Amino acid sequence: MKTSTRRHFEGSFKNDESEQSELELLITIMQQGSRMLKIDRKSRGAMKTFILDDDLLGFRYQPCAKSNRVDLKSIKSVALTPLTRSVKNFKFSRDNCFTVEIINRHPLVVLASEKRIAESWVRGLALLITQKAAVDGSLHPKRKWLFDTFDSYDNNRSGSIDFKELIKIVASLNIAMTKEQLMNKYKEFNQDLDESVAGKKSGLDKAQFASFFESISKRSDIEETVMAKYSSNGTYLTCEELHNFLTKSQGMTNATVEDCKLTIQSYEMIDEYKSKNCLSIDGFSCYLLSKEGNIYDDSHDSLYQDFTQPLSHYFISSSHNTYLEGDQLRGTASVEAYISALKKGCRCVELDCWDGDDGEPVIYHGHTLVNKILFKDVIQAIEKFAFTTSQYPVILSLENHCSISQQEKMASYLKTILGDKLFSKCVDTSLKDLPSPEFFKNKILIKGKKFNDDGFMLEGEEVEEEEDDEDVQLDEQGNAVPNKLDMEPNDKQSSEKKKKIKLSPELSRLVNHCKAVHFDSFAKSKEKGKCYEMSSFGESLTKKLVKESTLDFIEYNKKQLSRIYPSGSRVDSSNFNPLMAWSVGCQIVALNFQTESVMMDLYLAKFRTNGNSGYILKPDYMRNDSIKSPPKMQKLKVEVISGQQIPKVSGTSKGEIIDPYVTVAVYDEHGAKQIFQTKSIKDNGFNPRWNESFEFEIKNPDLAMLRFAVYDEDIGKDDFIAQFSTPLLSIKPGYRQVSLNGHGTKSLFPAALLVHVTNT
Repeated sequence: MKTSTRRHFEGSFKNDESEQSELELLITIMQQGSRMLKIDRKSRGAMKTFILDDDLLGFRYQPCAKSNRVDLKSIKSVALTPLTRSVKNFKFSRDNCFTVEIINRHPLVVLASEKRIAESWVRGLALLITQKAAVDGSLHPKRKWLFDTFDSYDNNRSGSIDFKELIKIVASLNIAMTKEQLMNKYKEFNQDLDESVAGKKSGLDKAQFASFFESISKRSDIEETVMAKYSSNGTYLTCEELHNFLTKSQGMTNATVEDCKLTIQSYEMIDEYKSKNCLSIDGFSCYLLSKEGNIYDDSHDSLYQDFTQPLSHYFISSSHNTYLEGDQLRGTASVEAYISALKKGCRCVELDCWDGDDGEPVIYHGHTLVNKILFKDVIQAIEKFAFTTSQYPVILSLENHCSISQQEKMASYLKTILGDKLFSKCVDTSLKDLPSPEFFKNKILIKGKKFNDDGFMLEGEEVEEEEDDEDVQLDEQGNAVPNKLDMEPNDKQSSEKKKKIKLSPELSRLVNHCKAVHFDSFAKSKEKGKCYEMSSFGESLTKKLVKESTLDFIEYNKKQLSRIYPSGSRVDSSNFNPLMAWSVGCQIVALNFQTESVMMDLYLAKFRTNGNSGYILKPDYMRNDSIKSPPKMQKLKVEVISGQQIPKVSGTSKGEIIDPYVTVAVYDEHGAKQIFQTKSIKDNGFNPRWNESFEFEIKNPDLAMLRFAVYDEDIGKDDFIAQFSTPLLSIKPGYRQVSLNGHGTKSLFPAALLVHVTNT
C-alpha cells in the first residue's frame, strides 16, 4: 500500500494486523484489475476491466465512453448476490455475482469468472468503506463535506485544486462571484501564488480549500437572527446563552447546562471557543446541520409505536402496479421495481397475473404494450427482499386473470419459494379483530379471492374476477352499482354483471386474513362483514364516500381493511392525494411508486416515520370507539429565513445562476391544501435571504403534512429544484435547518433552508 494511502487511513485498523494484511492483499488484487461481466438492466452483459484507483477512494471499469468512477462514499452496500436473470452467451456461474448499491444510481451488477474474484472485490470494498467511515467519523460534518467536494473535483489526484477547477466548483455551487473577485479570494489562501501561472502549476491543498470555502460561506443569516437575539456580543453563544436559546426557542425545556456543554464540545471547531464553553457562528451552523438542529425529529426514524394492535389500526405503505417502471400503457415491467418498492419500506405490492407461454404465469398490465415478466421471478425477488427494510408483514395483492392450471402453478410457487415466510394457516372465522403486525412479523400474506367459508369447495367454482377498474358508484341508497361511464368500451356489455373466472382451490387456500370481497354498502358490512374480508375502492368512489359518508367509512376501517387505488384514467401513472383516503382511516392507499411527484414525496415522508417499517398507527379517533373526533385545530407559523447552497435545476452545474423562491404548503384533512410563496431572489442560489412569515390553521394535526419546495423563477414554467416533506407530528419548533431532497428521499446535501417554526 502506498505511503500516502497509509497516512490517509492511519490508525483505522491499528488493533487488527491480520485484517490490515488481508486488506493490503485485496488492494493488490483490485489494483491489478479484474476482467468481469457488467450486467445491465436488460440482462445484457459486457466484459469490462474493473480497477481500484490509486487513491483507494473509488474504482472504475473500462472500456467506457464516459466517466464511470464509483466513489466509496457513494456506495450504500456491496454483497454477493446470486444472479437470478439469464445472460446470453456467457457461462459463468450465477454464484459468482455481486451487487454494488450506489446512492442515486442504479445498482451495479457484476459477474466474475471465479467466485474467489467476486469475494475479493466484495471483501476489499467493504474493508475500504469501513476505513473511510473511520476517517470521516473524526471530521467535523462541514469539513467532511468540503474534503469530499475537494476529492470529487481533484480529477488528476494531484492533491490540489487549481484556479480553473475552482471556477467549476464555484459555478456548481451557485456562488455569484466574478472571476476577478474569485481570483482575489484565491490569492488570500495561496500566498505563494505566481499570478502568471495561476490555474496551471499552483493550487489550494485540501486544508486551504476548506478554509477558502468557509470564508465565502459566512452565515450572516445566523448573525442577524439567533446571534442578535440570544448572544450578548453577537459573535458566539456562552453556555448560559445557549441554554436560554435551547429552552426558550427550541422547545427543549428539559435541557441542562451539562447538555449545552456537550453540544459545544460536539459542534464547535475552534479550540479557543471550546475551552471557554462557547459556540461560534460556524459551530452553531454545524449544530443546525446535525440531527439535533434539524426540523425533523430523528427519534421518529426508530420503531417508536405499538405494533400489537389489529392490522386494521395501521396505515400500510402500499404500491399500485408495482411491476411498472414508467406509465401503465408503454412502461417497462421489471422484477427490480418490486425490489425497489420493498427497499423503500413498501408492505403491500400488486401482482397483476395473466396466463403466459409454456404454462408459466406472467405479470404485466393486461392489454397494453407493457412487457411480461415471470411470476416465478417476482416471487423469488419478494422472498429475498421482503424483510430487508422492515420485519413487519408484506401483503401480496393478487389481481388474478389466470386459468385454473396456471393458478395452480402460482400456488405452487408461492408455497415452495416463500416457504415458512408464507402465512398459510386457515383463518379463525370467529375472529372479531385482525391479528397485529407483531403477530404477522416476518410473514407474507396473500390478498385475493377465496371460496365462501362454508367448508364446501368445488374444483373450478366461479368467483368475481379481481380487477382495478373504476367501475362502481353509489346509488341513492348508498349501495355500490356499476358505473357505465367509467368502464372501458369492451366492458360495457358486462356492466350488469362482474366478469367471472374459475378459481383454483390451491390458490384459494392460501388466502386467509385478506379475503377480497365486493363492497355493497357500509350498512351491510356493519351487519355481516368479517374482519378478514377487505374491499378495494377506486379513486372516484373513495372521494364520493369521503365526502358523503365520512363517519361510516371511519367506522368501517376500524374493523376491516380497505385498499384504495388510482383511477384508470391516470394512464400516465400519476398519483392522487393520499390524505384524502387517510382522512377516513383507509389502510392500504396504493400509489404508483415509480412516479416522482408531490404526492409521492408526501407518501414517502409519512412512511419514513416509525422506523420506515411501513406501518403507522392511525390516530386515536380512528381506532377507539370512545373518541369520536380529531384533536383541536392548531396554528402553525413558519418563517422562511434563508437558503444555503441551493443547487441548479436537476443538479446541473451549467447555465445561469438561479432565482430561487420557496413554497410552504400544509396538506390537511380530506386532502385540503394551504400554500404560500416567498418572493424570488435574483441570481443567488448560494445564500438567498427571504425573511418571510406565513401562518396556517391546521384542522387535523394528527394527519397534516408540511412541505417546503424550492423553485427557480423562469420565463414560462418555473423549474422545480428541491423539497422536504414531513408529517406535522414529526417537526421540532424553533430555529431549524431543513435539509433538502430532490423528489422522494434523494438527498441534496448540503442544500438547506433556515426556518423558524412556532406551533400553538
